[in-house]
Amino acid sequence: MGNSDSSPTAEVQAVPTESLPRSFGSSTRSSEIQESHPAMWHPPTHRRLSQMHHNQPPPPPYDEGSSPVGGMAPPAFNPEAMPPSGQPGLLAPPTGPSRGAMSVSSNRSNRDANAEYAECPICYNELYKEELSVLTRRGKRVCTHFYHTRCSIDFLNSGIRQCPVCRADFDALQPVPDVGRDPRGWFRLVDLNGDGHLDQKEVVEVLKAALPIDWKVLEHKLPEFWGRWDRDGNGTIEMNEMMDPQNGLVAYVRRTLPHRGEARPPDLKTHRLDWFRYWDEDNNGTLEQEEVVRALVKTFRMHKDIQRVYNCRNLVMALWDDFDADGNGHIEAREFCRAGDGLADTIIANLELR
Repeated sequence: MGNSDSSPTAEVQAVPTESLPRSFGSSTRSSEIQESHPAMWHPPTHRRLSQMHHNQPPPPPYDEGSSPVGGMAPPAFNPEAMPPSGQPGLLAPPTGPSRGAMSVSSNRSNRDANAEYAECPICYNELYKEELSVLTRRGKRVCTHFYHTRCSIDFLNSGIRQCPVCRADFDALQPVPDVGRDPRGWFRLVDLNGDGHLDQKEVVEVLKAALPIDWKVLEHKLPEFWGRWDRDGNGTIEMNEMMDPQNGLVAYVRRTLPHRGEARPPDLKTHRLDWFRYWDEDNNGTLEQEEVVRALVKTFRMHKDIQRVYNCRNLVMALWDDFDADGNGHIEAREFCRAGDGLADTIIANLELR
C-alpha cells in the first residue's frame, strides 16, 4: 500500500456522486419515506403515523431482515477473500450501485468519527477493537480515514465507490497490518505520502486508530515529549524512532497512556434528559442529527449489526424535519424529550429498542 510497487491488475471505475444510492437527507420528510419505502417503518404504539401525516393509512410492519430501502440485495463480497497484509487490496466489483443498499453517508454532517472519536464512521465502535482497512485507488491510499474491515466490505457491497467521509474515489480495500505483529508493514501503510516520516498530527491519528490508548491525553501531551524522538528538530519522526520495540514512541505511548473505559450512559427510556445531556458533549444544549445517530448506536450497542445501524440512521434522517421545527439543524432537549410524542419516544417505538 503506502510504498508498495504493486498495483491492482484491473481498474474499477469510481461511481460518480450523483449515481450513488439515494439517501434520506435533511429535505426528506417522514411522509416521503412512508410512501416510497414502507418496509422500514413500524408505527409507534403511542403515536400512529396516520395521525402524524394527513391521516395516511399505517404502513406494513417493519421487517428486521429486510433491506433498508427495499429492492434487490447487493452482490455479496466474501470477507475471506481479503488479501494478507502487504498484498494488493481487494478490488471492488465493477458494478454500479445496488438499489438495495442505503448510501451510508450521502447527506451526513461533516463530522469525522475518526478524528473526533477514534471510531469507525460506519458502526461507531472504537477503531482499535477490530481489524482495520483503508481505501485505495490504483494501489495507493486515497485518504486518511480508517474503517473496520467488515464495515468497509459492507459499504463496498452497497455499490459505494467514494469514501463515506471525504468522498475520495477508491477502487479497492487494503487491510491494515497489525502494529504489534508487523510494525514495519503497519508504518509503511499509515505513512500516507510514503516519505518515511510522520508529523505530530499524523502520529496522533494513526495511533488512536491502532491502539487502546487515552488518545485525548496523547493529543495534549505529545508536544511536550515529542523532542525525545524528533532529535533533529525537523518536526517529524522516522520508522525506527517510532517503532523501536523498547524505546520507540509506540512502545512509550502503550506503557504510559492506557485506554480508560467510558461510563455507561443513562437509560434513555427512564432518564431522557440525563441521556440527552450525556451525549451533548460540547454542552451547547442541542444535538445534531449525526450526534443522535451515534448516541443511539452506542447506547444500544448496535455496532455488531450494520443493518441495525443503517436502519437507525435512516429513521432519524426521515423523522428529523418533523422534530426540528425551526429548521436549524439541531434538536433541542424539549424537542427530543417531550413525553409521548418527542423524538426519543418515536425512535424507541419505531426501532423497538431494548
